[in-house]
Amino acid sequence: MDEAEDAATVRALWGEHEYDRVFLDADMPGGGAFTLADAARPEVIVLVKDELERRHAHALGFEVVLLKPFAEDEVARALDARATRSGPGG
Repeated sequence: MDEAEDAATVRALWGEHEYDRVFLDADMPGGGAFTLADAARPEVIVLVKDELERRHAHALGFEVVLLKPFAEDEVARALDARATRSGPGG
């Protein structure tokens, strides 16, 4: 597990590692999920602050979106949903 505070760190980590799941905030210093990833990245779960960001994420094609603040059970459902969409072996 890695943590990134800004888009530059996310880009560097993606260049060095392969991840099963990535939680990306829609709004991060230097660019958030909407500028860092496209909906074709199956491992991305987008974290949003409001309904406007949620609608924007869905409009861009992101399927798994969590509204902040979120509960542990919501994270579990998001991970299950992502695993189901990406098929066996997640």
